[in-house]
Amino acid sequence: MILDAVQPGNQAAACGSAAAARSARSGGATATSSPTATCRVGSVSYTRSPARRSSNTVKVRDTPLVVETSGAPLQRWLLTTVRDLGGSAPRRAVHARVELVFGGDFTPDDSVPRRGRGKEQAWRNNLDSLYDRLKKNGLFLTAQAGDPWRLSSRGMAEANRLAAFEIKESVLLANFKPKSSDEYLARLQGVVLKKQRLHETLLASYGTALANDGWAASTVVHPRDLELRRKSDVWLAEVKVVYNGNGTEAARAALAQLLEYRYFFYAPPLTPGMVAVFSEAVGLTHTRLLESLGVASVWRASNCWHGSHTALTAGLVP
Repeated sequence: MILDAVQPGNQAAACGSAAAARSARSGGATATSSPTATCRVGSVSYTRSPARRSSNTVKVRDTPLVVETSGAPLQRWLLTTVRDLGGSAPRRAVHARVELVFGGDFTPDDSVPRRGRGKEQAWRNNLDSLYDRLKKNGLFLTAQAGDPWRLSSRGMAEANRLAAFEIKESVLLANFKPKSSDEYLARLQGVVLKKQRLHETLLASYGTALANDGWAASTVVHPRDLELRRKSDVWLAEVKVVYNGNGTEAARAALAQLLEYRYFFYAPPLTPGMVAVFSEAVGLTHTRLLESLGVASVWRASNCWHGSHTALTAGLVP
């Protein structure tokens, strides 16, 4: 079909003239319901109805992008966690270990409570959903509600594959962020005191040295000082500076904090080992005391690291 060339202004005039003619025929009254205008372009006429105004306004709300851990990372967390727990573990233990080992990798949205699931965090709900899917895929054995989560032979093979990769030092220290060891000023009752961050220096030195032995050191576990992980081994570390040779005070404080943190932050069957790291030796008596209570000891002396029998056996002495 060939249309006569009409300038845009002429088209608008034609539409306007048609509307004016209808208005004149109706006595000058303008229709308020749904007026139309007949327009002509060349030899073709068409009727145009103006868009109706709706009283219902649709408001578009800006919703921030939700970023929760899913897909391959979440599957790696689940499979390797159950593998490290022996291939079978209750749901509660699996959740506890995922939070312990991978909690430093959670996104802010992972910790947001899932709507409709009470106060359950999003990552827990996502982990449960993934477990159900992997049962259907054959990576977990079929189980009833309340039964332990058990890897199938295929699931164990996949977990071994995911765990069998070389860990670089940059990865081992990814969550190892000790504070600055520079001197800082503290104001106490109007008196300005100049302090040294000996604690942070000791923490940085120990964590970096252990990374050379394949330990993943994480300080993103506040209020705990340090968490150490290598393969299936998990250790909770408390770092103490021995002031004025007072090994008694340092040993007492380390023991109390280690027991408190293990009680509140971990759930059976996941019970991490405990190690106290001192800036100097606290004495044989206190070392034996800590050993009898299940706490290994590591200390710095003559620019070298030393440790108790348990610490040496566990590979916690760099």
